[in-house]
Order: sequence, then structure tokens, then C-alpha cells
Amino acid sequence: AVLDYLKDQGYTAYRGIDVDEECVQLCAREHPVELASDARAFLAARVGAFDAIVLRHVVAHLEAEDAVLLLSGALHAVTPTSPVIVQTFNGALPSASYTLANDLTHRVVYTEYSLRQLFLLAGFDDIQVHGAARVTRGLRGMAYGAIRRAYCHALRLKIGLERGFGGNPTIYERELIAVARAPQE
Repeated sequence: AVLDYLKDQGYTAYRGIDVDEECVQLCAREHPVELASDARAFLAARVGAFDAIVLRHVVAHLEAEDAVLLLSGALHAVTPTSPVIVQTFNGALPSASYTLANDLTHRVVYTEYSLRQLFLLAGFDDIQVHGAARVTRGLRGMAYGAIRRAYCHALRLKIGLERGFGGNPTIYERELIAVARAPQE
């Protein structure tokens, strides 16, 4: 999806990497991709080589320590002020345990707070975490949006009643997107 978007927007100087040979073969039909059995080593060998790095649905498949090392490698592989973007499912939702258990390769589930901690441990300091909003249109979209807003309000109330009203989730979208940049010296 990210590679398709970049291609559709007219970008030509992009490439994808994956640790899954089957995925690489499938994507190679449409995009410049390569197999990287060790993403950390791949990034370590390319200091300052990228204008942006997108890790979509990657960090949940790594142990927390390995995710820190991967993001640290990404920090050094981007040019100064360039973003590192991470997308992962939102651990604050009641369905997060299902999502975690539904794929045997999932290792860690992140909330907006733990995702920010992950970036801090990797050396970033300019970190923004947002929800990946769904695009809905028409009458069905408006109805879905209204029902979802009511659900999120009820969920905030439920969590507040269980845990108190401080330090609770503020993002209730299905996916989290974190955008971080290297510290400015």
C-alpha cells in the first residue's frame, strides 16, 4: 500500500525492503524492492541515505529490544530532519488482544504512550503520534462516524471509571501512526 501510494504520486526514487522472500517477489512486479534478511544491518550500512523511512506493521512483530535497535538504525539512516514513520495497531482498543493473538508473529502491542517510549529509547525527541483515521463518505459514512463517536465516548468513560481519568488513551483509532525526527543539535 505504501509503495503503491508512492508510485501513484509520481515518486521514482523509492524502494522497499522486506524480510519475507515471498512478499519481495510479489512486490517486485510493480516496485523496486529487495530482500533484507536483517533490516537493522541494512539500515546500519546506509547512514544518512534516506529522506524518509516508513515501517508499516513492523514493530509489533519484534521484541521491544529489537524494535528499539531497528528504530535506532532508522534514526541514523535518514538525513537530518527527515521523518521515520511507524504504523502499528492500537493496543488501547479492547480488540487489541485479539489482534495480538491472531498472528503468531506478533510480539508486542503498542499504545500511543508505549510507541512514544519506543522512539525515545531509540534516540528520537520530536515524536508525534496520531490515529490513522478511516475515510468514510456518504450517508453510510456519516452513520458509521456517529456510531463510532458514541462508541469512543463510551470507551473513554469505561476506561476512566476503571483507571481514573488521568493518563488514559486519547487515540481510539484502529491504527497508530508515529512520525519522529532526529534530535536537532
